[in-house]
Amino acid sequence: MFERVLSSVGTARPEALPRLEELYAGLRPFDDIFAHLRKPLPERKENAAQAQEALDLVAGHQEAGGEDYAWTVQHARNIAQTFAFATVDLADPASVTAAERLRDQAMADNVLWWQRQTGHRMLLSAHNGHVGYLSTHPDMYPRTQGTVLHDCLGRDYAAIGFTFAGGSFLTKDTSLDGDWKPITVPAARPGMHEHTLDRVGYRDFYVDLRTAPAQARTWLNRPRPVYDAGSTFTPDPLPTLAIGRAYDVLVHLNRVRAADKL
Repeated sequence: MFERVLSSVGTARPEALPRLEELYAGLRPFDDIFAHLRKPLPERKENAAQAQEALDLVAGHQEAGGEDYAWTVQHARNIAQTFAFATVDLADPASVTAAERLRDQAMADNVLWWQRQTGHRMLLSAHNGHVGYLSTHPDMYPRTQGTVLHDCLGRDYAAIGFTFAGGSFLTKDTSLDGDWKPITVPAARPGMHEHTLDRVGYRDFYVDLRTAPAQARTWLNRPRPVYDAGSTFTPDPLPTLAIGRAYDVLVHLNRVRAADKL
């Protein structure tokens, strides 16, 4: 990503290249965010300021660069967004919430930019709590990527969520550190959304929540415990979610199996 920006600027705006190389010199490579987060917070904030200055420099004459240069600016923007997110203070819950709000907003902005730039229809893959309209951890994710996309695109955006009634998956003890490990959960117990969904006469199925009967929507709109397999997993107490308000379409799987490590 750094090299794409430098190469493009070297061709389109060679007079800006020396300063850009200077700004990026201390930032690259950036291929291990966990190692980066162990750096002192003031150093990470200085890195973010350099990445933002680089973006401002690259974007300064965007109108003269044409369509190809627009991608260069977007690459520089993504670098700046990443370093801004990495200024999170993991010991401060308010800082974590602010960082996750920035993250979901940035992800949505990037999706919208790509869609406008290409005109393509898109299939976006992410955790339930990012593509949906509600999170099982609203204190950490007060405004999801899915909410931003729906606000901008309206009915042109459809959030597809997944539920499962048991099985195994990979997760970690903390979202921004540690190794992935397999977790196995038993069949969903009574009172959970997945317990009722698993009584449907199909092992795996999907349902369009937008056209579901009123009685079903009323049931789905009530918060209930759910299995929420993300970067971390909370087995007790299980988080709750109003599935009918979180997604437009629901895919339910009877069992899941942890991904194989390559």
